[in-house]
Amino acid sequence: MKTKKITMLLAALLLVAAGCDKDPLYTEGDYRYENKDLTYLENIDGILIHWDEQVTEEQQEAIREVAASLVRVEGGTFQMGSDSEFANDDEQPVHAVTLSSYRIAKFTITQKQWRAIMGQNVTWNENYGVGDNYPATNLNANDVKQFLDKVNRLGELNLRLPTEAEWEYAARGGKSSHGTLYSGSDDADAVVWHQGNAGNRLHPVGSLQPNELGVYDMSGNVWEWCSDWYGAYSAEAQTNPQGPNSGQRRVVRGGSFSYEAAFSRVTQRNSIQPNTQSFAVGFRLAMDEQK
Repeated sequence: MKTKKITMLLAALLLVAAGCDKDPLYTEGDYRYENKDLTYLENIDGILIHWDEQVTEEQQEAIREVAASLVRVEGGTFQMGSDSEFANDDEQPVHAVTLSSYRIAKFTITQKQWRAIMGQNVTWNENYGVGDNYPATNLNANDVKQFLDKVNRLGELNLRLPTEAEWEYAARGGKSSHGTLYSGSDDADAVVWHQGNAGNRLHPVGSLQPNELGVYDMSGNVWEWCSDWYGAYSAEAQTNPQGPNSGQRRVVRGGSFSYEAAFSRVTQRNSIQPNTQSFAVGFRLAMDEQK
């Protein structure tokens, strides 16, 4: 056995010395060489996490939670927007959008997860709801970017905000959509924390019914940052749209506890300035499928 271990070590050292440009094949729990250090890889539901050597146990726990919550959304084509009697002008024209498959988190980022990754609390207000499983809010677009930069560095991941099109497709239920007004139901009280039932405060994530994809709270509780600048829709069919190249306001979607239920329709749009901090605005994560 000792001879076998020595042989394996020598083989690994020869690979490094040879300067090979590809890592040897690995599976969950294997070690690989990079920058002359042994680094650990972990596989969570097909998502490979490559831990930074300075990651803490608390940060690992938070990142594992996020990775485990990422639901696969099978790509497809859908009609984005609405021409219903409830629709606002900026929900039109209805147009065809084709999306590649991606993943989106079941839940918005919680206060506990924010605290674990960033090592600090945001100023959360007891009147609106404070607790480990409450949504992390009062965060502007730059705050969210800093969170993403850090979590991606700690786990060598490519987590991001969903695009507006990805957000709407997931809120509708993707290919499993039943065409409901809100995300998962036509009954607002079943899936939406809104002005009429929330008591003017946040609620813990995942405390109402999920939608067809098993995703929670895409209607109500908090508005959610998307990656797009806000702009008018085009009538032309689009593939993986990213929104305008620049703008003054960022897209937020989903409605919140402080708005009427109608603002939580899956096609309802809203926008705020990037520096806005609000107790009614949070975020959830998405990522491309790992190849």
